[in-house]
Amino acid sequence: MNKHTPTPWLVEKANVHAGQVAVFYDGEKDAWFELWSEHWGDGIDAKANAEYAARCVNSHEALVRALRDCVSVFEGDLDGLAVIQPELRQARAALAAAGAPQ
Repeated sequence: MNKHTPTPWLVEKANVHAGQVAVFYDGEKDAWFELWSEHWGDGIDAKANAEYAARCVNSHEALVRALRDCVSVFEGDLDGLAVIQPELRQARAALAAAGAPQ
């Protein structure tokens, strides 16, 4: 597997970065958005970055569904007890980080 740029990747409304960026254009707003990282540079494979971005995007919904299922199972097993499982807290944090409404 090729080396992709380390996370976090950033989204910014601007066109100020040179080099390896993923550019998105919003015609209605006449605005450019770039996906970039301060870690991009020599030794980074642009194709690996594109594959990584596509893999993240393509797996996002399935990961959110799986985490929601985990949260449901943990909540169902608690039967009114206080949350003590660190996995439940981690799953909730992952859902929040993915931008999934709870």
